[in-house]
Amino acid sequence: MAAGVWGLRPHRAPAEWLPAPPAPRQQDGVRLKRSATQATRLCISLPAEPIFEKGLLGLLVLAGVIGIGYGFSCLVDLVQNWALVNASIGRMIN
Repeated sequence: MAAGVWGLRPHRAPAEWLPAPPAPRQQDGVRLKRSATQATRLCISLPAEPIFEKGLLGLLVLAGVIGIGYGFSCLVDLVQNWALVNASIGRMIN
């Protein structure tokens, strides 16, 4: 028996998969019914979002853009001063 946390779990039988339902068959000369909107729509219509939720989503997007910009700025500063950083690490090691 396994030790640790996994030994405390009760024994379970393996999962049994159910068979897939049969696909609808097309009869001779009869087309399957599909609505015109179902074939042309690419996205699902969602219920109207409140203004408050849109505002919070906008703030979240703005915070993400600011965070990415700040990270890029720090990366540029690090690359510009890489020789100094590398020399100071070398002095600390020696």
